[in-house]
Amino acid sequence: MADPPAKFDPFKPAQPRIPGVSDAPAAVAPEPAPDQPALRAPRGKLPTQWIAAGAAGAVVLGMLLAWIFLRPAARNATASQASPAAASPVETLAAAASSSATVASEVPPIYPDEVATTEEMGKPWAWKRFNFMKAIAQGPVPAMVVRLPGGSSKNEASYWAFSLRSRYGKCDMEIVTDLERLRTEFGYGAQHPMIVEPCTSTVFDPLRRATVSGAWVRGEIVQGAALRPPLMMDVQLKGNRILVVQME
Repeated sequence: MADPPAKFDPFKPAQPRIPGVSDAPAAVAPEPAPDQPALRAPRGKLPTQWIAAGAAGAVVLGMLLAWIFLRPAARNATASQASPAAASPVETLAAAASSSATVASEVPPIYPDEVATTEEMGKPWAWKRFNFMKAIAQGPVPAMVVRLPGGSSKNEASYWAFSLRSRYGKCDMEIVTDLERLRTEFGYGAQHPMIVEPCTSTVFDPLRRATVSGAWVRGEIVQGAALRPPLMMDVQLKGNRILVVQME
């Protein structure tokens, strides 16, 4: 039996028929129940969007924590570089004491490296004045080195170095090579140069020794009222360099 013709409605005109297209309405997916989430991940797995969001959050959190903890250290390092004197008084005093101790222990008494050369002292009775630094706290001591006769210039025993100031003397000693001056000015006849102290007219013989506190020292007193021979210094040779390394 044929379907009865549809009732004509002027406000709802009939749709034209298109061959191959069904008139049935398209299927609509049912809406989820209100008590169920719109998206539900399979059991035991997380959605990719959640994983990406968590990773981004972890990176941001790590950067924030790094900024919080590293900023004070950077500020302190910058401050210490900008103002190195910002140490506490206790630290400053400790550093100063350590520095003083280091200087006191590492800096020995200062002696000159070289007072003469063997070329300068090539002949017997050659002599040369120099300043001997006995210690840091004491000033330079005027001194002299003399080449004695009878020995080689390459032998340390051929040299006599001594202080030109006696312990209680008022003026420097000197060497007198003019034998006539020795006789007329100091009243002493000699056959070789002598060391004299003009203030007391004391004459010391470089070729003779005397005992002082049980030790032999060069420069025996042959005239005058000095208390002892000149203070001696130890001489060393290094190649052609004449060094003074110690004073009694």
